[in-house]
Amino acid sequence: MAQSHDLGKKGESLACDFLASLGFSILERNYRWQKIEVDIIAQNQDYIIFVEVKTRTRRVEQPVQFIPRSKQNRMVRLADAYVVAKEIDKEVRFDLIIIDVSDNYRLAHYPSVFVPQW
Repeated sequence: MAQSHDLGKKGESLACDFLASLGFSILERNYRWQKIEVDIIAQNQDYIIFVEVKTRTRRVEQPVQFIPRSKQNRMVRLADAYVVAKEIDKEVRFDLIIIDVSDNYRLAHYPSVFVPQW
């Protein structure tokens, strides 16, 4: 368990570094609201981005499988509460970053991996 937790934390750090290299500001890591958590909340000039990070030791064929509808619904509720509480007036986007450890920490970024049903 601890080894997979450490791997996940390393993946989140790599994802933050990647987003920062794109000019994103990292606002939160492992943000919790009620019983819902999102790995990273970032922003750029146009968007506030809620990012799910998955670090895997084997190749991933279908990335959207990592965010099932139930997780999407929870992320949307968290995002809605966050932008209201922080009084943020930006478009919201939901991204997925997958870190493939089996391929020398290859990172794949999927912007707008799903569109919320507001």
